Amino acid sequence: MGTRVADNLVRIGILILLSISSAFSDEVEIKIGIESKAIDRSLKALGLVREEAEVGRVVYVDNQSQAFRNHHAILRFRKSEEREDVTVKIRPFSPGIYLNGLRKKGEIQFDQVQGQLIRSFGIRRDNDDFSITLLKNDPQRALDYLSKSQRSLLESIVGTQALSHLKILGPAHEWLWRNVKVDKGLRMNVELWRYADGSRILELSQKVLDDGWKAEKKCLRALTDLEIPISNNPIFKTGHMYDHH
Repeated sequence: MGTRVADNLVRIGILILLSISSAFSDEVEIKIGIESKAIDRSLKALGLVREEAEVGRVVYVDNQSQAFRNHHAILRFRKSEEREDVTVKIRPFSPGIYLNGLRKKGEIQFDQVQGQLIRSFGIRRDNDDFSITLLKNDPQRALDYLSKSQRSLLESIVGTQALSHLKILGPAHEWLWRNVKVDKGLRMNVELWRYADGSRILELSQKVLDDGWKAEKKCLRALTDLEIPISNNPIFKTGHMYDHH
């Protein structure tokens, strides 16, 4: 009985958060991490091969003292066969944080991980001008690829002085399979990231417009039926980059 009450309380909390933030986002992205030792077995269970994946590379930018990470700021460059973009994001994000008039320029998003909602605010810009090789050779060039709004957001989070002595973390190699059938009526995106030290992360995700709690339960049940082991301590791709670049 105690477990049911706790589950209901968590669910109520999620619904309250969603209703409060409906002016900014009505979408929740379910994210489920897979046990690292079962990555190859899980890909096989889903019928996935690397030759059919969308392949790309991802790098993050910070300064030498990791001021971005310490202020929960993310600066990410992603280049793949289907998308080339630059993202500035703050995660977790509190609605009380002053954004210097930038709220209309970006989007508030919700990630749901093990029943917990993580709110973020970000500004993404499609950009095919940058080169990951050039960024690694001259990390300060990263600022040249930001839009005015992105730079303003980054400065509002970390301060202008933190935008010097930049460094590149990565790249991580990414394999993405879109809309993979997991169960009848259930499709998810599957991402495999491989880091410079050889470590890997496998993550499945699904964006939903309705009850994120119910959708997460459905995803977990379908993966369990496929005997795909869910990680009890999911690792975020961004944090892993800092620890294993």
